[in-house]
Amino acid sequence: MCKKVYTYHDASGKKVFEKIRVEKDGGKSFYIVPKLDDVIERPLYHLPQLIQAVRIGIPVFIVEGEKDVETLGKIGYVATCNFDGGGTGKWKSGYNQYFVGANVIVMTDIDTAGNQLADDIVRNLCPIAKQVIKIDLNSYGVDLPPNGDISDLVLSAGEEKVRTWLDNIVADPVDRNGVEMYHNPWIDPQPLSTSTKPVPYNVMWLPDNIRSYVTNTAKLLQVPTEMIANTCISIMSYLLSKCYYIEVRPGWVEPSNLYILTSAPSGERKSVVVSRIVKPLLEYESKWNRDHSIAIKESKRDHARLLTELQQAMEKEKSGESTADEVEKCREALQNHNIIYQKRMIADDITPEKLTTLLAKNNGKILIISGEASFLEVIGGRYSNKISLDIALKGYSGEAIRVDRVSRDEDIIDDPALSMCIFTQPLMTESVYSNEVYSNRGLIARILLSCPQSLIGTRSFLIDEPDANDNDWAELCNFFLSTADEKPAVETIKFDAEARCLMGKIYDRIEQMLAIDENETLRSFDAKLCGHIARLALVLHFMGYKSPLEDIDSKTLQSAADMGFYFRSQLLSMLSQLGADNTTKTAQKILGKLKNEQINTTTEREIKRFMQSLEADEQAKVIGLLVDKGWIRRADDTTHVGRPSVKYEINPLLRENM
Repeated sequence: MCKKVYTYHDASGKKVFEKIRVEKDGGKSFYIVPKLDDVIERPLYHLPQLIQAVRIGIPVFIVEGEKDVETLGKIGYVATCNFDGGGTGKWKSGYNQYFVGANVIVMTDIDTAGNQLADDIVRNLCPIAKQVIKIDLNSYGVDLPPNGDISDLVLSAGEEKVRTWLDNIVADPVDRNGVEMYHNPWIDPQPLSTSTKPVPYNVMWLPDNIRSYVTNTAKLLQVPTEMIANTCISIMSYLLSKCYYIEVRPGWVEPSNLYILTSAPSGERKSVVVSRIVKPLLEYESKWNRDHSIAIKESKRDHARLLTELQQAMEKEKSGESTADEVEKCREALQNHNIIYQKRMIADDITPEKLTTLLAKNNGKILIISGEASFLEVIGGRYSNKISLDIALKGYSGEAIRVDRVSRDEDIIDDPALSMCIFTQPLMTESVYSNEVYSNRGLIARILLSCPQSLIGTRSFLIDEPDANDNDWAELCNFFLSTADEKPAVETIKFDAEARCLMGKIYDRIEQMLAIDENETLRSFDAKLCGHIARLALVLHFMGYKSPLEDIDSKTLQSAADMGFYFRSQLLSMLSQLGADNTTKTAQKILGKLKNEQINTTTEREIKRFMQSLEADEQAKVIGLLVDKGWIRRADDTTHVGRPSVKYEINPLLRENM
């Protein structure tokens, strides 16, 4: 005789009763201690473990007997069962309360009673669980007894194989033989498009000293943190350019300059952000020009004099009053004369031709920073109806620029370094990313896109004003501004041994992504992602006041990699939006409006007010999509007198997910 004792506990962990299984002469029997009639509460088996698993989001298996619960526990799963086996009516409604928002896998015996129990469980839990998966054990493909269970399957196939089989089903239950999946959209609303949800921005990626400035400035201006961080990173990438490079591996060196595009709607204080953060550069530029005003004037005067002398010598040579040697001497003097130009670090609404001239006059580096997308519109042909991307493409990669004109001096820039920090409104962002020329020529691949979640509708007039640490930011900028003026030599920074190993893993990961990329725009971006990450690591390294002689460590590189994949997720989201149909785009806009209005319910009339230009059948499709994805659901209006008003409840998760 073999006896097995199964102890049942209530939600608090207190022992309620024991169920004893006795196997004798090939049969089995059960009895309860104390007697079942004396037991008021009849909890689920392993109830405390079940409650804890649901609370932290671990999937929970429901099987038919205690032996199966123990079998699953042995191979690493949390499982439970009711005390009285299979059949109709054995699942009590009181059990449902423990499965609210849970991921449930139902896997009962394969006989009639087991199927009846499984159907009851699914019917009870679908309205309250996040997801219910029902598995037919026969689908594994081995012969089981007529009333076979998961314990029989483990005994037949082995623990490792069954665990792998179950792990794969739980990870991806869709379209699997013998697996039914029931998803509760209200508990777990789905994106309106097929895009993956963008990775959230994490301010912990920033070095300690700059993190405080970014966080406090964002609170002070009441703007998304990314807007401040992106601007600071762009400015720092400009400050380091032409001074410091990063060696990704021997033979592969990247400059520091970055192109960052931040998309934010009207009213998000983009211009305020730009003017505040760029202030140290403008002040330095103004002071430098004042301090060097005399030298600038003398340089221009000397240049004009040398040019006149050359012209006069050439005229005299024609009349025989001067020799060719004298002309060449004047030409060399003019060529060797270094003109001191007014310092220009920042540009905004500028043509490609003027930008080339500014680069040539400012050591081949400049920062385009703007609260509007003017420069992108200009190179896209706003003035000339001709797209001119060469300066943007070469300015990112450092490819030499040679511009010769008939009426003006030539511009020669051997190692250009263009940095960009551009803010756009969403419609303009979509226009940029839907431009096939921008994509095909590789401009999109060079841009790091950020689309922060808008704070409009949540801002307050009265706030506790934090210390924005403006002096710390100005001190950091001024240090690198003066370094660039005083140190003409360049330095190449390397990764330390641990970071080099990490970069190898990052490279391998990106290489695998490239192998499966189907979208050409995404593929082009991924081809440059290692370079983006290396540049970000260089910028983060110096943002942390690291010594130029110090190698970049793995912590800094990991933060740069996380940031790089954040930008990649933003690009993926944008590409999916561009590919969305009109129904999906309209539904997305309606969700944004519902969120901003901070309401819990709405009416069909109000929803249709947002899409008056659509026909009735299109409006119905939009509302149907919002319901199917779990963002709204119909609610009966019992307060309305007369003709009933169609009312919808808005999923409270909307404010957390949008």
